[in-house]
Amino acid sequence: MNATGLQNTSKCSGCHDGTNLGTIEDVIDEIQADTHDKWNATNATVISALNNINAYTGLKNLSRDRIAEAYWKLRLVSSDESWGVHNPEGTEKLLDDAAALAISANASLGLATSNVDLVTGWNLVSLNGTPAVTAPVSVLSSVSSNVTVAWGYNSTSRAWNCTIRQCRMPSIR
Repeated sequence: MNATGLQNTSKCSGCHDGTNLGTIEDVIDEIQADTHDKWNATNATVISALNNINAYTGLKNLSRDRIAEAYWKLRLVSSDESWGVHNPEGTEKLLDDAAALAISANASLGLATSNVDLVTGWNLVSLNGTPAVTAPVSVLSSVSSNVTVAWGYNSTSRAWNCTIRQCRMPSIR
């Protein structure tokens, strides 16, 4: 960024005169310094969470997803060579989100569940893994009050079965 060139324009130097808002060069330096400090702190949080996840011997699918997203957001900031000058608020949000995801990744170690947003009407949802208890009533227990009907295909009997509530198979002609 050509800070000297920007300061020579009347549009910028009217406010960035060194007394009101500081020179453009000073503002850029301040934004970049703040971003570097926050990036370093966030990076430490993400690396610590990644080390915990790698050392954990139990289930960590959900944690891996979250730490990957945290790492991606962190790298977005470092790959923008302006270090926050182009969009200070957006940069801060990326770093805040990365830290929150890293913390969440640690907290979700051992968990295999995630939230799925459902819409009115039909929803097709699959599980990311096999739960310890595979009975549909058990798998859907946390949302059963919101489920009208759930059908499952039994590959052994080669038949569709209603697995939640009373229902009947529609006739197919």
